[in-house]
Amino acid sequence: RLTSNVVVLVVREITFANDFDGLPLGLAAQTEPMSGCGTRPMGVRIGDDLARGRLSEHALRIALITAACNGDAEISKPCLEAALRFCEWQERLRQVFKPGLAETKDAEAFEAVWSALKEQYNKQKSTGEAHPKVANLDTDMEQEHLWKLIHFTDVLNSKSYYRRYGRFISQVRKTLVEEGFILEVREDEEDERGKVKMGKGKTPFVLLTKDVK
Repeated sequence: RLTSNVVVLVVREITFANDFDGLPLGLAAQTEPMSGCGTRPMGVRIGDDLARGRLSEHALRIALITAACNGDAEISKPCLEAALRFCEWQERLRQVFKPGLAETKDAEAFEAVWSALKEQYNKQKSTGEAHPKVANLDTDMEQEHLWKLIHFTDVLNSKSYYRRYGRFISQVRKTLVEEGFILEVREDEEDERGKVKMGKGKTPFVLLTKDVK
């Protein structure tokens, strides 16, 4: 017969084993104290990626509970590694399974397009590699920033969004531009005096300039 048992874990002091240098984990490498929290373990966040939310706190809670269940007097390095790996897995799940908030078809299209652009941006940011067609652009953008150029058409084609959302795509792009979320990239050209000016013709590339709240 199943019974309901409540276990209360009272934490008086959290002690970490002094051997955490060189943790080969992305989350661990970016863990840092929050302002005003000193060095207390429950006052940390993971890097500057706000999308991670409270994953850093969750990792520490998991490590704490695991250590307590193991009867350890302190949180060991393997224990913290396991907790961080679990939260890295949770982060990957969040990137795939996201709650939909759209109530209309155009709102759904906007949400889908923006998520696809952000996903491609994060991918190119992690690799530092620019789209192959960037080489054909006539732009004065510095080489190390070329990865920021997102091929709007290719991203949406890869998701089959032109087929799924059709007539909504042009309005979504217009809204993203007008609201300042993306900047359409145009090629530079010279006028009759040899002065460089912004070209009238649009390229398929856009720059993400701010986040949707």
